Amino acid sequence: MRIPFGKTESSSPSQEPAVPDAATVESWFLRYSHTIFLVCRKYLKDEEECRDAVMDIFHKLLAEAGKHRVSNVPAWLHAVTKNHCLMRLRKASRLKMIFRPLLEKDAAVVENGDFLNLTGRELPDCETLLAGLDGEQRSCVELFYLKRKSYREIAAILAIPVPQVKSSIQNGRRKLKISAARFAGGEK
Repeated sequence: MRIPFGKTESSSPSQEPAVPDAATVESWFLRYSHTIFLVCRKYLKDEEECRDAVMDIFHKLLAEAGKHRVSNVPAWLHAVTKNHCLMRLRKASRLKMIFRPLLEKDAAVVENGDFLNLTGRELPDCETLLAGLDGEQRSCVELFYLKRKSYREIAAILAIPVPQVKSSIQNGRRKLKISAARFAGGEK
């Protein structure tokens, strides 16, 4: 029996929401993996990345089985998939956002909101700009953007409080933008 996306298996309103176990998640995978793939395709565009996302989503569901009550499986899976894809896109754009000036070679300085786009000049490599930061800021920026560590992980590695990690990342990012703008403007 095929159930349209967005409909529940039972139209009985008195049915208790299901608490999924491993067997239930497995049956959802067999039934909804194609639909989940299509939702991923809408956000991620790349077919390989979509396949990876589908597997990640179901691994996450298996790991968290029993934590959520689900009354409308297709709608819930759609929301979980959408959130997963958006988080993936956000993580991928982090590196581009902070190091966009370093990745683009030819450009003149154009500041647009939060982003600094450089066009027209050759830029120094990441190491050159990172060398301009003090030790703690450099370490925090490298761990956060390049090694994708969380604030807590960075705090544990560097043995400093989380608010100090956040401050160092913010200040380091500001200094990187200023350094990149100076370099693009002809100053060294």
